[in-house]
Amino acid sequence: MELALQAVANGLVVGAMIGLLALGLTMVFGIAKFANVAQGDLATVSAYIALTLQSVVGSFVIAAGSAIVVGTLVVVAVYAVAFRRLARSSPVALLVTSIGVALALRAIVSLIWGVRLQAYDLPIARGMVLGPIRLTPTDFGILMTSSVVVAAIYLMLYRTRSGIEMRAVADEPDLARVSGINSRRVIITMWIANGLLVSVGGILLGMKAALTPLLGWNILLPAFAATILGGIGSPVGAVTAGIVVGVSTELAALLLNPAYKQAVAFIVLAAVLLWRPRGLLAA
Repeated sequence: MELALQAVANGLVVGAMIGLLALGLTMVFGIAKFANVAQGDLATVSAYIALTLQSVVGSFVIAAGSAIVVGTLVVVAVYAVAFRRLARSSPVALLVTSIGVALALRAIVSLIWGVRLQAYDLPIARGMVLGPIRLTPTDFGILMTSSVVVAAIYLMLYRTRSGIEMRAVADEPDLARVSGINSRRVIITMWIANGLLVSVGGILLGMKAALTPLLGWNILLPAFAATILGGIGSPVGAVTAGIVVGVSTELAALLLNPAYKQAVAFIVLAAVLLWRPRGLLAA
């Protein structure tokens, strides 16, 4: 039982990171109408930017905060260069373009930073013990940071005019346009929000695991599974499903074999979709 509780706690940490990327994926799909395969590699870029900035400024907190800003600008720049001109193209064309962007970003990361394992210089501190559960300072930081970012995105989507406009464009783009909503501004706002999610998610991934050019790619499939499981277009569903996927994979690693972690994520996805074809919390 203690091992199971620890696996659940580990799953919450992993699920928090999956949920950040899944939230960004569902926002892009809801408004731009395509599956952004480059999501994971954009997260990888932000993680490496934080690594470089830490070597310059020394403080990880300052480096991470600066990397979030730079990483968000990179995401917006990728949109401007690769996706904006194809906005009226088919979803398949945008999907293929995102695959090309992902491969290009991975090659750039490998060229600049190399392919060897690297890690942040994080301070060593005592972990937290909650009964049978142990959380490292990194785990606690991931949970707290993810919670704050998700809460901020939720308030933006449901409590601000920009968020209301984003949801209107996602639900009825033609009606939103004739109602006077500036679709271009909404799309840029969405990419900025996605840049924040991608950047934070990438840095948190780098805190939990060693940095490699495949850092973001390794979590992309679970993030897509969470996006579908939660109901495409549902921000709350994406985060909730991210937790479900994270806990499921960690329990699978405990009860079965770590090699089956991703397979279990998709088994859970298939089982839930048989029960609720539109996802847990479809919009």
